[in-house]
Amino acid sequence: MGDPQGNGGSDEAVSALDRALARAEDGDAQAQAFYDAFLNARLYVPTASDDADPTGDTVSLLVADIEGEGIVPVFDSEARLADWAEEPVPFTVLPGHALVAQLDPDLAVALNVGTTHFKLFVDAELAWLRERLNETVIDLAPRDAGEPVAFRDAAPPETLVSALAPALRRNEYVGAAFLVEAEAADPVKAGKARRFLLVLDVGDAEEEIFAEVARDVGIAARSALGGDELMDIIAFNPAEGTGRALIERSVVPIFARAQDALH
Repeated sequence: MGDPQGNGGSDEAVSALDRALARAEDGDAQAQAFYDAFLNARLYVPTASDDADPTGDTVSLLVADIEGEGIVPVFDSEARLADWAEEPVPFTVLPGHALVAQLDPDLAVALNVGTTHFKLFVDAELAWLRERLNETVIDLAPRDAGEPVAFRDAAPPETLVSALAPALRRNEYVGAAFLVEAEAADPVKAGKARRFLLVLDVGDAEEEIFAEVARDVGIAARSALGGDELMDIIAFNPAEGTGRALIERSVVPIFARAQDALH
């Protein structure tokens, strides 16, 4: 297999994650942008056998022993994985946040091994990322409580819509998504923070499925949310609450599976 240290090997066109990594040395904001991009990336991870569960629930990842340290190689494209492996290998595709959350704390992660965009995530770095995953940046409510949230009619920020688009497309349970800006519950605090509400139509999917989808989509939104901005995510209920209000006010979804297009 390819060079585990990343010195040489075939490379492909520069990816979005490569560009984020290149800017990571320019300051804290750029470093944070890279970590957010990594958590949101779809990673191609070689597995120990062909019996890998594609959902990532019971997958056995391939672990390389480098100088006594267990390292999991991951890649941001199938082509890079193939170049490194030099022969067909079984693999699974996981979002970065799922890999970080599920990974044994004793293991390190090597991103894009064998390319000039190699990055090693050490124990302390991965521990920090796990803490970041546990930060509450969104409130997840699997079912609309019934009382509609007051929201503005203004179009949501295009930067936030664009950040959400890839995650909405890849989560097949999402049939449609609405994004609105909530009115401040306390007029005194108006203007102190912006609160967005993302309403996901996941049909009859179970609450566990909704929670997984909401977590994935919520992480995708992080890069576009300012320090004084929040986003809540709830499931769409056309019969009552905010879902019904969206229909009555003819709010156009930012994503609809049938059209597979935004706006």
